[in-house]
Amino acid sequence: MPKIYDICAAADTWVDQHGIEKTKWLNVGAIIRADSGNVSIKLDAVPVRLNDKGELWLNCFAPKTPEEKQAAFGGRPAQPQGGFRQPVVLPPTPTAAPPPAPTPELPAGFAGVEPDDIPF
Repeated sequence: MPKIYDICAAADTWVDQHGIEKTKWLNVGAIIRADSGNVSIKLDAVPVRLNDKGELWLNCFAPKTPEEKQAAFGGRPAQPQGGFRQPVVLPPTPTAAPPPAPTPELPAGFAGVEPDDIPF
């Protein structure tokens, strides 16, 4: 199933050294053509940033080759897309062993009978 387009959401805007406003795009999924010919949308993330009218706009861009991705990062290998960091996994908090259960007291008339001798 070949990818036709990358689906991107506007993540932020910035101004370059020439004073031109630019948009930072966050890759959130892909448009894919199935072997049957159907076109499907696969979202890896659901963007929630709305514009000032309360609308969510997604743009489609032709997928970049690995060489184009590397060139966009100044020759450095491209970072994974999606904008998500790996979750931090904390070690479990050590807990003290629970205190032993108290020995149940037997009612009167059961002197000499051990709790383990009771059949229920």
